Amino acid sequence: GVELLPGLHRMAEETVASLGGALSPTLSLAPIELVQGSWDAEHVRFGDDDVIFAYSTAFGEEGIESLGRALGAKAKDGAIVVCTEYELPERGEGYLFRKLKEVHGDNDE
Repeated sequence: GVELLPGLHRMAEETVASLGGALSPTLSLAPIELVQGSWDAEHVRFGDDDVIFAYSTAFGEEGIESLGRALGAKAKDGAIVVCTEYELPERGEGYLFRKLKEVHGDNDE
């Protein structure tokens, strides 16, 4: 997971640590990597990810375009990207995103 805000990154680390590697005695977690930084930072990689989730409600148009450029450059072909609120730009220099499905509904956090 990639989180820009240090406080939220710390909370994510604490939550993962509290799970002790499992959701239940019979259900282990896959390895989880947490990175504090921006998606366009050099040390942030997406090349091995099959599914990328972006809680993009607060990104705005500029933020979602920036995310699109970063994923277009860093994500592997065929990766599935899930966004909320904003759609990734369909195409950019060297990449093309294709919408697989659109879902509408309430966000009852």
